[in-house]
Amino acid sequence: MILIYKLLLALLPVLLMLYYVYHKGEGNQILSKVLVASFIGGFMLMLPTHLISIILYEVGLYTKGDQTVSETLWRMFITGAMLEELLKFGVFIVTLKFAYKPRGGGVVVIAAFVGLGFASDENLLYIMTSDNWVATGIARALLSVTDHFSYGVVMGALYFYAYHCHKAGFIVYPLALILPISLHWLGNAILITPALDEWDIVLAPVWSITLFVLACRLIKKTCEISGQMNALV
Repeated sequence: MILIYKLLLALLPVLLMLYYVYHKGEGNQILSKVLVASFIGGFMLMLPTHLISIILYEVGLYTKGDQTVSETLWRMFITGAMLEELLKFGVFIVTLKFAYKPRGGGVVVIAAFVGLGFASDENLLYIMTSDNWVATGIARALLSVTDHFSYGVVMGALYFYAYHCHKAGFIVYPLALILPISLHWLGNAILITPALDEWDIVLAPVWSITLFVLACRLIKKTCEISGQMNALV
């Protein structure tokens, strides 16, 4: 019975986010198999993330054990923010290449599905291996799942804008990767910087809520632009 509770705690917040972005975005315009493939693609990224992290450690790009604050922040950037968002971006691009043209607003839904796929696997890992799994599950539902959703939406929205913004597209395309990496790293920094130990319990939720509000606005704006373009066709 405990296993079922853990599964529910790990997957319910992900399912709620999937439902939200599907209905608020243009999810109904995307083939179900494309959405499933996007989610599974994100879900399968935990293993390569772990393996690549080991390789990066072996070649000396970061250290383990006792670390200074700067070394910890660097490790979180290399193995967390940059690596995770690069892999998610790869799945996102492959999906667009073979299954969905980014001219529609559904591109944001696909990016969010990839991010939530990764979040679900990560959630299962942390909750299943935690002694205090209830607190872990609640904290991750409020912070990590929401953040991965927001990173995905930012990635998809910027890619959508770049696709339609011909003059400045060469600038916006890189931002579709750079900004999610930066946001991810800043979110990690709030949680692990010693100087913020007394404030992270406030700053972390405020950060996640702010990102979620931004993501919701981006979904709405992207759908509006997509609708206007469809009306002109």
